[in-house]
Amino acid sequence: MDLDQIYLDYFNDLYRYLYFLSNDHHQAEDLAHETFYRAFLEMRSSDIYEVKPWLFKVGYHAFIDLARRNKKMVVSDHVTKRMTEGFESGSSPEETYLQKEGLQELIHYLEALSSYEKHAIILCDFHQLKEREAAEILNLKLNTLKSHIYRGRRKMIEMIEGSDPHEGR
Repeated sequence: MDLDQIYLDYFNDLYRYLYFLSNDHHQAEDLAHETFYRAFLEMRSSDIYEVKPWLFKVGYHAFIDLARRNKKMVVSDHVTKRMTEGFESGSSPEETYLQKEGLQELIHYLEALSSYEKHAIILCDFHQLKEREAAEILNLKLNTLKSHIYRGRRKMIEMIEGSDPHEGR
């Protein structure tokens, strides 16, 4: 597969993931371009068989490098706008509102998790990567990743079951 096709196939998913991590449109774009630059350099010298998880790993490491330089990692509700752009345009205003409301709630619950739990759930549940691929991206053992996913999902279920749907309105 050539880099142009990889870019067309995976840029949007990679961008959303990097936007979720960085919470900044410009940083996410820069990180995505940095990821594809690194991919270009690496693809010339090695064979990559599973492109999407490999790109996510490269993107994650680019984000970590940036975070180390900036000494901060911020995630907040501003990600909602970018993530909700994919909703069907044929939806009624009520359906769109409920989808956005549910997504905001979900993001709120994700933010309450530990960093590894949050990343594991985002990679496996949102981006549908295999557990093995997510473990490789996060530099974790497979069993450790599975524990983070299990604990994160359990915490989210407890938060959802314990929340009042009319709270804060």
